[in-house]
Amino acid sequence: PVSNFAAVFTDTQTVTLSWQPVLDPLEPSAVPDRYVVYTRIDSRGFDNGQIVQDTTVTFANLHPGTIYSYRVTALNRGGESFPSEILSVCWQNPQKPPVLIVNGFERISAPSSVYSPVLAGFLNNVDRGVPDRFDLNFTGRQYDFSPQDTFRNNDGPGFGASQANYETKILPGNTFDFPYRHGRAVRAAGYSFVSSSQKAVESGSVRLEDYQLVDLILGKERKTPWQRPVLDSLKGEPFQAFPETFQKKITSFCNAGGRLFISGAYVGTDLFKGENAKSPDVQFAKNTLRFTWDTDHAARDGKVFSTNANFWPSAQLILFNTGFNPAIYTVEAPDAILPVKGAKTIFRYAENQFSAGIAFKGTYRLVILGFPFETILDQGQREQFMKAVLQFLDIK
Repeated sequence: PVSNFAAVFTDTQTVTLSWQPVLDPLEPSAVPDRYVVYTRIDSRGFDNGQIVQDTTVTFANLHPGTIYSYRVTALNRGGESFPSEILSVCWQNPQKPPVLIVNGFERISAPSSVYSPVLAGFLNNVDRGVPDRFDLNFTGRQYDFSPQDTFRNNDGPGFGASQANYETKILPGNTFDFPYRHGRAVRAAGYSFVSSSQKAVESGSVRLEDYQLVDLILGKERKTPWQRPVLDSLKGEPFQAFPETFQKKITSFCNAGGRLFISGAYVGTDLFKGENAKSPDVQFAKNTLRFTWDTDHAARDGKVFSTNANFWPSAQLILFNTGFNPAIYTVEAPDAILPVKGAKTIFRYAENQFSAGIAFKGTYRLVILGFPFETILDQGQREQFMKAVLQFLDIK
């Protein structure tokens, strides 16, 4: 797939898409010479696409209030590539600054696993992994972890035996379409929005400082070991939520007075776990993002309540997905994060009072959640929540 994908306004009711080709080091001839841009309007299906010769294309006369979504594939004589992530835009209210939605959720992964002579298998309770769009082959959680257990019959297959309660279910994963889910809530709050891949921000193709309000989607993004451990030392662990270059971009944005909304299941885990107090990741979290990590697996029932009635009604619980739902992936390990350096807890998990979200108001403003915004189950609640976030972050 192409990389560095961005969809931003370049004139009144005009959006420009840009991207970069990705070359295959194992096949020098796999160089794209054309591209196909597919368009979706609101919740309809994608069209059949149009071929473009360059790595940019502009669409004018956007209809106000309509969400346009785009994906790109690369072409050559060998065929067509896999599609890019999906980015969305909506031109709406020129009186309010547009929100930049940054998609930092790129991860696909198998579940956590363990291997020893006496215990081996998949640890879905630790990390279910992230299917590529959806998973058809998961039957249920493994319950026999003993390599010595032999096959007895179909009902008692021995080592690797798993439950069967998911045999008829399709598990949602990373759809690469969450800017649209966030964008619907932004539109309902009365704001225009554009969107970008995280890599476009890291490369400088998109500048955070060009926007007052940024919504960073982290989903279940986290450092993920390769299936062959030798690759960790050769290539590093992929899917880091806050790579060093990205940290610098965020810090510059905040220092310039930016307004930032971040949500994800591993916003703290990925910066703190396995790190010492002097780690650059830990210092970035404390000094720029104004939080410290408390724990992962912070909640099981997905219920959150507000500690600030001015931000969200105290009696109105927020429910995000921690079980099976055909429309959205499962959050099995949300983070608890604690405020530091002037930040305050604004949400707590109902079952144990752990801090589920923090806010900071100073020379810049932050709202950070230890669970992904897109997993809030009710569409109306997502819209109400986004409106509250943008009202807190907006420059009056």
